[in-house]
Amino acid sequence: MNDPIPAGFITLPEALQRIATYVSDAHLESAKIDFQDRVRSVAAIRRDELQTACTNNEPQRQESSKFPSSSEQALRQWNKQHFAVGKLRVALQEGAISAMVRAPETGSLFRLPQSDWIFEPFWEQILRGGVIPPHASRGLEYYRGRTVLIETTRFEEWLAMEANAWPEASGRDLVRQWLIREMTASPNDRKKTKAQWYEAAKATFRLSGREFAIAWSDALAVTGSNWGRPGAPHKSSQ
Repeated sequence: MNDPIPAGFITLPEALQRIATYVSDAHLESAKIDFQDRVRSVAAIRRDELQTACTNNEPQRQESSKFPSSSEQALRQWNKQHFAVGKLRVALQEGAISAMVRAPETGSLFRLPQSDWIFEPFWEQILRGGVIPPHASRGLEYYRGRTVLIETTRFEEWLAMEANAWPEASGRDLVRQWLIREMTASPNDRKKTKAQWYEAAKATFRLSGREFAIAWSDALAVTGSNWGRPGAPHKSSQ
């Protein structure tokens, strides 16, 4: 099927790649922190429900223990591509940017309505692949096999404004999450002195000694690790 990319347009995969170039580690960490907070809120609600059930002499099920592992697994799956897919989908649903396809019979460009991105079950496949699949649902079935296009100029204008609005985690938040992962992986073996951990943090994240101290204390409180005990790390780990 002849479906060339006209001048002044880009495909959906190209748009995702452009969005990903704007995504920093601080953006991703902010998304992770927000997601983790939501998971913890759900876990707290479930614990309250289980305690209420136990008070009513109902058998207590140990389902709440699943939240930490599932949360960690979900956080590890976050990356720039996931972030970009989410941002592009919302932009298409809200009409911040518009997608177009060529009509199979005439070859003229047709603008896809916002509702197609709200109700299409295969929206992620379309965003990542850039083509309307053969099994697309009602509304897009006429354009099956056609490449989805976005006007380059309008997209770049949207991206510049959108990226400026993305929240970024502070250096302290980034270090806090980093220390939590390290402490969780080795709760009884600090491996380095606190000063050495600070030097390692400064090499990657921008933060002051005071911010590091706060992040360190927060991570200790969250993990309950033994890293706060005085003394040098184990010789075998140095």
